[in-house]
Amino acid sequence: MARPPVSAEAGAEMDALIEAAMDWRGLTHFAIGHYGADLNADGMSSVTDKLEDQLGALARRAGTDLPTMTVALRDMRIDSDGNRRILSTATVPRFGEVEVEWTLTPTQTGYRIADIKALGMTLRQFLRSWVTSLVAAKGGDAAAAFDGVAASPR
Repeated sequence: MARPPVSAEAGAEMDALIEAAMDWRGLTHFAIGHYGADLNADGMSSVTDKLEDQLGALARRAGTDLPTMTVALRDMRIDSDGNRRILSTATVPRFGEVEVEWTLTPTQTGYRIADIKALGMTLRQFLRSWVTSLVAAKGGDAAAAFDGVAASPR
């Protein structure tokens, strides 16, 4: 996590790390759900970019709000499909110890984060809920939901 103040160079490095570490295609397709049928390739690319930007903003906010958070890795399981499930404990100032499960999916270049589960919710569920609320606010128009700057998820 980035702790403020974050230099432009450190911010760019964090953006690159977030981009490289996450399975954006999989997260976007899950988050957009059935609304994806209303989007062309450019629309899906735009949604992916927005989700990536918002997750970067959340990571930066976490660095500001939780500067003393630590994560301890405890175990790893390998699923039959090759996914790695990394079990960890995050020590978060406001919540104490929180169990966190990271799902890593194999790719040609290594592994990417496909999901993160903490406090009973997964990142995929969180993103789908956020996308659903954005689309609902635009009367069901998925393309319009991602025009301009999207409201930051909380």
